[in-house]
Amino acid sequence: MPIVQSNYSLTFERLTLCFTHRKAFILRNSIPGNASGQLTKDKKESNVGFEGEMSISHTKKLITTTGVDVQTVGKQLAYTARGETRWKFCATNKIAAGASASLVGGALALGTKLENRWKVTPGAKLVVSAGAVSANKDVAYGGNCEAILRHSDDPQNPNSSTVGMSFMNWRGDVALGGNAMSSITLGKDTQITARANLNSRGAGQLVLRATTNERLQLAGLGLVPILCTLIGRVRGD
Repeated sequence: MPIVQSNYSLTFERLTLCFTHRKAFILRNSIPGNASGQLTKDKKESNVGFEGEMSISHTKKLITTTGVDVQTVGKQLAYTARGETRWKFCATNKIAAGASASLVGGALALGTKLENRWKVTPGAKLVVSAGAVSANKDVAYGGNCEAILRHSDDPQNPNSSTVGMSFMNWRGDVALGGNAMSSITLGKDTQITARANLNSRGAGQLVLRATTNERLQLAGLGLVPILCTLIGRVRGD
């Protein structure tokens, strides 16, 4: 199982420090895969996560991807096994169908999804998906529609913007949501990402994130607000 790629990244988001390690590999029968681990730490809690997956090409237009995930949910670990098959039946359209099984605190949740990806132009894509999750004889339904615009044709420049809408129906209670995301690259090693979302219940979030692969000294910035908070508590401010 030779290692063909390895990279390290450091993320600073608000008062959160995030360390990520990724490795890509190729199995002996030419099946590509990758594995990643992550540790996230803020003032109140720490989270760990692991993700591994590999892809099998049945034909040039039919590919299956399987994987396992482990992540922190509250104070417990959630284990997920997933699989997805993608069929590119024409140059501008691709259909994907998938299933998953998650185990959290002894409870098993099963999920299915169906997705259609339409390439509108060389730099724009429309993704429509729907799915359901079942647990403890209860079922929740959901759907999502996203428009993705790539700002550059250069594969080394991942800058893009996304606008999407979603809905969820659980026990007759319908929730609607909207989200937007945009990312830009500063230099060769730093990326700035802005995210915003709002739902029909009046809850929303605005996040600004900076990610770098080389400038590890930026981790020191995360210590500044933490130290200020600790000093304020000591002084009783």
